[in-house]
Amino acid sequence: MLLTLLGLLLPGWVLIWLGRLRAGLAFLLIGQAMFLFTLPPLWLLPTTRDLEGWALAWLAGFLVVGVLVNLGSAVMVWRASRLRARPRPYRWHWPFWCTLAGFIAFAIVAPDGPIHAYVITSRSMAPTLAAGERIWADQRIGQTLVRGDLVIVLDDSNVARIERLMAVAGDRVALQDGVVILNGQPVPQRAAPAASAGAGAKMLMEQLPGRPAHRILDMAATPQDDMAEQLVPKDHVFVLGDNRDDSLDSRFPAAMNGLGMVHQDRLLGRVFLIYWSDDRARIGRVP
Repeated sequence: MLLTLLGLLLPGWVLIWLGRLRAGLAFLLIGQAMFLFTLPPLWLLPTTRDLEGWALAWLAGFLVVGVLVNLGSAVMVWRASRLRARPRPYRWHWPFWCTLAGFIAFAIVAPDGPIHAYVITSRSMAPTLAAGERIWADQRIGQTLVRGDLVIVLDDSNVARIERLMAVAGDRVALQDGVVILNGQPVPQRAAPAASAGAGAKMLMEQLPGRPAHRILDMAATPQDDMAEQLVPKDHVFVLGDNRDDSLDSRFPAAMNGLGMVHQDRLLGRVFLIYWSDDRARIGRVP
């Protein structure tokens, strides 16, 4: 039973240990083929922004095939373990160690994948993202990020944060009574339909030019609701948290643990999917 469980978790490795060298290598190669030929096509898309449905179906297929491969490995381990109570003599173990060393070496030199997972650890992006939720981010090199995207930002301590991109290089941005003023024009806000934000708080819909409306949370009147107009420098962006009163974003300098104007080199990518949440209805949602 233990070997079968290990065969489910480590497809291929236990079969090699049991002396089923060809079958074990086959499962390992299938797993590598899935990684090499299933995820990289995401690099070829101009952006997943307009093809989220396709990307989700592709990743779901990747998950289904992975489950089938693991189940097949577990069945073969169970059958092999019933035929003999212990592995073949030690001479069969050298392929296991050689294969393991090869895969470790491959993992070290293999290029980074385009999809990265993150766990939300704060309320700075509420109500869009809740603490404890897990998200996927598209971190392809060279992709174009636009106003309204949820972006992964590295702060000065190299800690990843999630913020909303509000202004790009050359934009003039200010805040007045919690309303973003972009290039001299207020970004429209309206009450969110059928939304409850708690006592004293407001749930609002904010809509950047040419982008779908997104929700923001306004807890109370605070000093950071107002900011004098600033010009976003070349190769920089201005970001805000959707929880406007609980986010150390571009309104605050690094000396106050804020982000200030963010250089484009510190933008890692764009959030495109919630893949886990305590609220099951939010799983699979595009934030």
